[in-house]
Amino acid sequence: MGTVECSHCKGTGKEWASMSLDTGEVQYRTCSVCNGTGSVAAEKSHFTEYPDLSLQKALQLMQRHGKPVEICIAGDHDIRVLFEDGSRYILGGFTVGYRGTGPDYTERLLNAAGFNISIDEIAEMKPPVTLVAGQPYVAPKTLAFSAPTIEEAKKTAQKSIPSDAKIIAYEVVCDGTTLRTVEGVGVSEDAAFQIANRCLPEGAVLEQKNVRDEFRHLRGKDSSEEEALQKAKQGLPKGVAIEQKKVLQPESQGEVTVEAFSKEEAKVRAENQLPMGAALKSIHCTREPRFRSGFLALLGIGKDERGIYTATWRQPCEVMVTYRVKKVILSYRPKAVVKVRFQPSSN
Repeated sequence: MGTVECSHCKGTGKEWASMSLDTGEVQYRTCSVCNGTGSVAAEKSHFTEYPDLSLQKALQLMQRHGKPVEICIAGDHDIRVLFEDGSRYILGGFTVGYRGTGPDYTERLLNAAGFNISIDEIAEMKPPVTLVAGQPYVAPKTLAFSAPTIEEAKKTAQKSIPSDAKIIAYEVVCDGTTLRTVEGVGVSEDAAFQIANRCLPEGAVLEQKNVRDEFRHLRGKDSSEEEALQKAKQGLPKGVAIEQKKVLQPESQGEVTVEAFSKEEAKVRAENQLPMGAALKSIHCTREPRFRSGFLALLGIGKDERGIYTATWRQPCEVMVTYRVKKVILSYRPKAVVKVRFQPSSN
């Protein structure tokens, strides 16, 4: 196939990149269309990446060859245009699949070419899309098919979609060969298996079952060991026995003495001295604070004296219990899933 001058760079092999605001010097880069050669295949004689310029060239081609008989939106900003006289051209800058400048120019091109395609349909398009003159546009469809293997899934797809539809692409969602796992935890192996089994996808092939013990813990706090134990047991699953009980913190109590000018200050000072996890029960003054009289304070004689406060505290008992459950891990092989994108017939 012959070559012609690159329309994008006008045969220079380079395109404008930037210009210095200080010196006005223009910087160039290698042309993205011809890769610096200055020439392209004849089909790309009118190719440019700028949609406004591409639209102008497309309109010029229609004046010369008439309206296209087929337009293929191939992706990568390329549109392939076929005219009745056999002329073919690749035009750039036209895009689909969203709303914006590129799709707006695509809509103007298609309208000028005689294809009644809305901007909503263009926004939903996913290349490749082939439009034929005189035939209504039918949006491609995508369906998923599953089977034990990819080949069987493809055969099911071929039998299921209409015979006059054109298959555009296959997408393998799941190859059906990679092992996956699901887990279930219960008070017994059977209970754990039932939970895990409910998580298996339809048609999955069970490959292996692993069972193991799993130990879990519950804690309880209260004024005595027995009451703390009862609180811990509240979270115990029905039918599960306690494997071990451990007292993390025995119940204890005590008192601290602090000096302060007020009960509020004494409370703060006492709380700073309590064992971790202990709570203040009461606080009382054993010696009142002494303050200088107004006359002595005026003369600067003597000094104020803090009072003495005794605070009592209590630390609750904390108990931890350990119990055993069963965990079942199922390894399975899922069905192969293939998505098929196809173009339904417009008839």
